[in-house]
Amino acid sequence: MTGLLLLLLWLLPAGGAAAADFVWVVTAAKATRWIEQDSPEIGETEVGKRLELLARKGERLRVRVTGSKFGWIDAATVTDQEPAKPEGEDGGEGDGLPGGGLPFPFPGEE
Repeated sequence: MTGLLLLLLWLLPAGGAAAADFVWVVTAAKATRWIEQDSPEIGETEVGKRLELLARKGERLRVRVTGSKFGWIDAATVTDQEPAKPEGEDGGEGDGLPGGGLPFPFPGEE
């Protein structure tokens, strides 16, 4: 019995659950319930939105659209490259606050 338990533990992936793959919408498109493009629509994707990628089948992708809503979209409407953040969104030098992002100066920088 102990040997079986050890074997099962050994077979489990080393890092727990696998990391999720994501895509970002570059062209708004309708998400469909089934893989066929003429199947019922379940929603529309928004440009810039990050979607969890669940499966690829040819030129169609199965994605999590929102929460528990899943659908199929065309691969041409997304990219796997995360878009660059606009200047100042990273909390660094470009956020407009004195002191390189701090709301107050360090002593001696006044």
